[in-house]
Amino acid sequence: MRITHVGPPLMRTGGPAGYLLELRRQAEESGDEVRHRVRFPEPASRPPARRSSPPGLSRLRRWKRAVLGPPRLYRPSRDEMNRNGGVIDELLTRSARDAVELCRPTLEAPADVYFVHDVFVVEAAKAKVGPGDVWLMIHSPMPMGLYLAWNWGHPECPWQEIAALPDVRRSIEKELETWRLADRVVLPCPEALEELVRVDPRFADASATIEYLLSGSSAVSFGPAKDSRDRELLGLFLGSSQAYRGLDVLFQALALLPDRRELPGQIAIAGPDPDSIPSHPRARKLGRVEDVSSLLAAVDFLVNTNRFSLFDLSNIEAAAAGKDLLLHAVGGNKTLARLGAGCRLYEPLTPEALAKRLTEMFSMSRDALVAHGAKSRECYERHLTAKAMWRRHLDLYDKAESRIAV
Repeated sequence: MRITHVGPPLMRTGGPAGYLLELRRQAEESGDEVRHRVRFPEPASRPPARRSSPPGLSRLRRWKRAVLGPPRLYRPSRDEMNRNGGVIDELLTRSARDAVELCRPTLEAPADVYFVHDVFVVEAAKAKVGPGDVWLMIHSPMPMGLYLAWNWGHPECPWQEIAALPDVRRSIEKELETWRLADRVVLPCPEALEELVRVDPRFADASATIEYLLSGSSAVSFGPAKDSRDRELLGLFLGSSQAYRGLDVLFQALALLPDRRELPGQIAIAGPDPDSIPSHPRARKLGRVEDVSSLLAAVDFLVNTNRFSLFDLSNIEAAAAGKDLLLHAVGGNKTLARLGAGCRLYEPLTPEALAKRLTEMFSMSRDALVAHGAKSRECYERHLTAKAMWRRHLDLYDKAESRIAV
């Protein structure tokens, strides 16, 4: 049977592009006998080399930012966001058009089953596949209309306010219709479905059949933090500053902790632009980090402050590295605890609750952290390797074949 994964060009990043890159690598390296012809998107072309800045220009930019603040980007007003058929509708229409165009090379490939990795592309895939099936794989822990409008428009607002905007409500209706249009919807775990149901209970019944397929990742360096005996404990936030990541709560929690002389400990923050987030004596702002394996090898534990969680790659990588995990008890974070990882779950996601748990983490012995991290590594080896993810995909392809044969 011909299986085509419909998605964007492959690259080392989160979301569908990184997921499919890992899956294709495992397909090439596994040596498993595959009865199906599986096609993936092509790797992304390399961006043109950046020109080096003239001497002193980067220093001037830093000075300008320090004096004038970060550049002001366009943000719609609340009145504009509330307008029916307004700026949010334009954003979603453009995003859907761009998604189809980005996935077009894989849409042109003949297939018996399209595994579509973008909700905006299901309708186009249905029109192409003829008598075959379209299986929709979900990569966002919330409806895409909410995700885009929240992060682009007013990320400081509660998500419930953004979800109630007329254009966002209409986009959620459209996504529910898309789930019904797909022949199968694929999620990493039942707890991930809870996240979408939290936004709109109708997602629980929006698909005739939901398949669950755990994500996975290649192993990273495993073991206790390197050269850690003579320094204070170091936690890690690994992600972005998008609204659903809850980085604002982390900084509010750090402000509630006692002085570092009384309670030593720092949090390394990897991902966000250092100039875009606050400063704090306990925060080590690293910016974008390419070598995640070495970063994880240098820290003692991971802290996750997601307001929504599908099944985060950063959590899987931290489990592979054998790290203790401090996770907000939501969505796929709860799945890791159910699978036996070394998790410490907390709720609610408030500065007070997080500060209490960070105090506990910074007060722990390294031996206790290492022992808990070993459970994470065991969980990874049992459930979360990239090879296991590929084999689960093979089982899913067999299911698709059986369905079409009937």
